Amino acid sequence: MAKKKRTPAGQPAKLLAMDMTTETQRELIGTTEAAKILGVRVGYIRQLARDGDIWSDHRFGQRCPVYDAIELRQLAEQKQAERASGTRGGRPPSGGPVG
Repeated sequence: MAKKKRTPAGQPAKLLAMDMTTETQRELIGTTEAAKILGVRVGYIRQLARDGDIWSDHRFGQRCPVYDAIELRQLAEQKQAERASGTRGGRPPSGGPVG
């Protein structure tokens, strides 16, 4: 089986080759990049999508979900603001301030 060409970010090359922004008005990214934006693991991104908490679609086949980067950046900013104000409970993100 031939190895698929991947970009430096680890995303399939066909994601970058297709200009989907104009068609969907969304900035489409893969699971790994989505996890980096929110500062979580990829399994949690899949869980959020499965539960309907974030938008996702399988535009390039069942094994290649894509997410809306704009929505994820807004969610990350909202969570950061909640943490800063002390209204968000739970564990702080790794590398963040403790206490």
